[in-house]
This record gives sequence, C-alpha cells and structure tokens, in this order.
Amino acid sequence: MNPSAKPSAETIDTAFFEYLTEPLRDAVLIAIVPLVLALFFNVLIVRLLLLSIAAGPTLWAIMQWQRRGRGVTLADNQLLIQNPLTGRTRCIDYAIVEGIALLPTNKLVVAYVQAAPEKPVGSGSLALTDAHPIDQRPRRSLVVTEEVNQARELEALLGAQLQALNGNPLTLTPEFVIAWAKRRRTRNLILLLLGVLATPLYVMIIFRVFASILGTNFGR
Repeated sequence: MNPSAKPSAETIDTAFFEYLTEPLRDAVLIAIVPLVLALFFNVLIVRLLLLSIAAGPTLWAIMQWQRRGRGVTLADNQLLIQNPLTGRTRCIDYAIVEGIALLPTNKLVVAYVQAAPEKPVGSGSLALTDAHPIDQRPRRSLVVTEEVNQARELEALLGAQLQALNGNPLTLTPEFVIAWAKRRRTRNLILLLLGVLATPLYVMIIFRVFASILGTNFGR
C-alpha cells in the first residue's frame, strides 16, 4: 500500500493497492528456448510448433508486465479500479456501493447500483423507441478485480470508508456478493466453451461466404 497524505475528518487517507504480479524471469526463459530452437529447423511445421509453444509463456509474461503499477485506489469519495491490461479506470462512488466481498483468490468483488438512464430532451418529433417509457429501476452491476496485494487490508479499509461516509450497513451481504460472482464466472465459462465448440461452424460459414463471393463452390 502506498498511502498519500490527504487527511480528512470523515474519511481515511487515500491508499493504493497494486495488483499481484509474478516474476517474469521463468516465463521469459521458457519462451526463449523454443524460439532459439526454431532458428535451427528448416521444416515449417516444426517451426510453427515451436513458435506456438513459445507463444503461451510470452503472452503470460506480457500480461504480467502490463499489470505492474496498476491496481485499486481508495480515494476520498470514489473507488478507482484499473483494468490490468488497458489501464482504463472505473470510478465507483462510495454512495452507490451495495456490497463488497473478498474471494479466496485475493480478488475484491464490489456490487453497486447504476443510475437509471435519463430520457433525452429534444424539440423534434418522437422516435419509435420514445413511445415506451424508460425503465427507471436501478440496475445493479458487479466488478471483480485482479489479485491484489494486501487484499484483506484493502477490504478492511474499504469497509471503514463506506461506514464513515454512508453510516449504514451495506444492503448486500458478502455471501450474496460471492455467490453472484461465482454465478457470473460460471456463465462466462459456459459462453466461452460454447464459443470454442462453435469454432468449426464459424469456419464453415466463413468458408461458404468466401466461396459464394468468388463464385466457386468449394464444397463439391
């Protein structure tokens, strides 16, 4: 944690918690070996196999390098969560946080409510979509961070910050937030599995499209 001195009578100091990263040395060494071997083989298939073997640890090392210096910041009135790859920051006001939890993998889970979209005001004629009223019900969202250093301290400080600002207990229990995160992870895994299994179908469709464009029936 790298706290910066911003004393306040009602909130804790601003603090930064960096994402957990692994050393890059082992991954780099594993990637270098097949890359060097690929230089001594003239067979294309062997070279492609060695390059594919090196691609895994190389990608892992790049992801670890990208995560360095990024993490979660407890500001005075907002929780700032950085994307580990792009660095894009998501700002969540403490006032809209409804529940927090810490996964066994040291990932922080935050459930919050989004403001309802406002109906655009215009002087022109109404569109077809404007004939239906906009749903004003609050929409809950969930964000799961990457593994964080000193995750338990982050959870404790965030809880103290929310208690100091809101004064009321969170509406969602940690057990509910964890169950929500597990359901979403299961859903994402199912969608990923379906996407992988459907890859041959995508290839066939693309093949047929190109065949029709070229005016050649390659399927016969």
